[in-house]
Amino acid sequence: MTTLFLLIQLSFFSTGIPTDIDSSADQVKAESAVVNWANASFISHSDYKFEHFKAFYTDDYFIQTMRIEMYEEKIESLKQKKANGTYSGTEENYNADLNKLSGAVEKAKATINTIDRVTHYQTHFWTNIQTKDGITVYYELNIKLNNDYQVIEALENSSIGKKNSDSKIAYKSGNSQVTVVEK
Repeated sequence: MTTLFLLIQLSFFSTGIPTDIDSSADQVKAESAVVNWANASFISHSDYKFEHFKAFYTDDYFIQTMRIEMYEEKIESLKQKKANGTYSGTEENYNADLNKLSGAVEKAKATINTIDRVTHYQTHFWTNIQTKDGITVYYELNIKLNNDYQVIEALENSSIGKKNSDSKIAYKSGNSQVTVVEK
């Protein structure tokens, strides 16, 4: 499967088809999920920001997305040929080609709805978090989310303002969510 993925990706690079997937909608959902997780987990946090968002798309999702783009480009090319009179086939051939390509787009879109989009999302989450000793510490957390935008891992990358290594994040009582692996 990996070899197939590399061959497809190389063919896209050589044909000039874009290989980036727009992840801006995923980023908004992931960031919202992280804030909700933080609100539910920490006694107090404030002044947050995000950096370095990355979506790790599955090979299947990437392939289907590129397939849709390729077929849509072929549809546009076919329509342009018809419009400027360079299409050499009959009206019946044109309609058959158009229906075939449109069907392929719909099939790929249906397939996308049945597969996982990503293996995971990652982002750096900076926020002021209250610690058990009462001070507020500015943490940088490396957050990992699953395909359903649920936080599955939180690692402390850095912190500013800790009194000592015994300063630990204060969690809400009954918190059953993912806790931060602190340094």
